[in-house]
Amino acid sequence: VTPPAQACRRHLHFGIDNGREDPSWQDCGRPGNAVFIGALAVVDGLLYAGTLETGPHEMGHLWRYDGGQKWVDLGNPLGCNSIHTVAAFDGSIYVGTGRHNCQGSVLGETLNTIPGGKIYRLAEDETWVACGHPGHEDATPEEAPTSGFSTGKADEAQALTVFEGNLYCVSNHRRGVFRYGGGEDWSCVGLDQRIMTLTVYRGDLYALLNGGPVYRYE
Repeated sequence: VTPPAQACRRHLHFGIDNGREDPSWQDCGRPGNAVFIGALAVVDGLLYAGTLETGPHEMGHLWRYDGGQKWVDLGNPLGCNSIHTVAAFDGSIYVGTGRHNCQGSVLGETLNTIPGGKIYRLAEDETWVACGHPGHEDATPEEAPTSGFSTGKADEAQALTVFEGNLYCVSNHRRGVFRYGGGEDWSCVGLDQRIMTLTVYRGDLYALLNGGPVYRYE
């Protein structure tokens, strides 16, 4: 499953068939024990993947493709089950961490219950730098019992998207779009709805709401 964020929207991709009549797919391997690829992004000519792992002691990872079927593990700063979004911003790689809710699918119960929702930047030495927690100030407290998907908890950041020099994201289980202000600062820019994805189209930022409606940011 490809990511909601359009990290490569400024790139032109093309290919040739090299005279072959029967093109085929090449197996590029499985990053770790991934059961779900939440994000694919190209940054400085390198391919990165964010994954979900579902075991009770497993976690999602950020991976860098190393050719063939090899992937280099860049880790997870929180230990939660998902790295759900990857984006290039201001010369660095940013990721959104998540506690992905596996209920209602063939993946079964969510066994790793460590909350995500925080954003991190990958430094040049491949260590993680904390970049805040979008929407946590007025989110449903972690200790409050909840069920389903619209829990109001800021535990899964997704759809990291760059628009007009700013970084935006949403939090999968609560409402609103959040804009990065530097350091660990995030501010809500409205839309009191649960949003599934963001994308940029013809110079505008669009949001797809849970249930189907699309909104444009002005």
